[in-house]
Amino acid sequence: MIMTEDIHANSGKTAETRPGQTTFAPLADGLRQREVRIRERLAVHHHWLAGDEGGERVDFSHENLSGLPLRGANFQDAPLSGANLEGADLSGANLTNANLSGASLANANLRGAVLVNADLSDADLRGADLSGADLSFADCWRANFKGSRIDPAALHRALQCETP
Repeated sequence: MIMTEDIHANSGKTAETRPGQTTFAPLADGLRQREVRIRERLAVHHHWLAGDEGGERVDFSHENLSGLPLRGANFQDAPLSGANLEGADLSGANLTNANLSGASLANANLRGAVLVNADLSDADLRGADLSGADLSFADCWRANFKGSRIDPAALHRALQCETP
């Protein structure tokens, strides 16, 4: 066994590897760090929603949220236009009134998510799982639902949506 320094110099951690072996710890650490930062910002946004002092509406537009576990997260009224949410777990998330225009939600888990009155115009939802999601009054103009898992009745309740 050879002790090698972790790729993240700031972490101060070492990883035990064999010659030619690759460690994926730095990738996992980076994902956890992104998740912690997003959750901290979501807490500030939640305080804004509650009208608490110190809260503010957080803009997640054009952010990389891909692959993050965000089950049950509250993105109500949040700007998320152009955000990368590919493969993110947003099951049970509250995306009421969220602006997701131009966002990439390809292969995202949106099971049971609330997207009431959300702006999904030009969003990429290819391969996304929207089983049980509430899309009432969501604007789906030019959204791509190809290969997604969605109840056609949910699309019927949305605005400007076509069955994939």
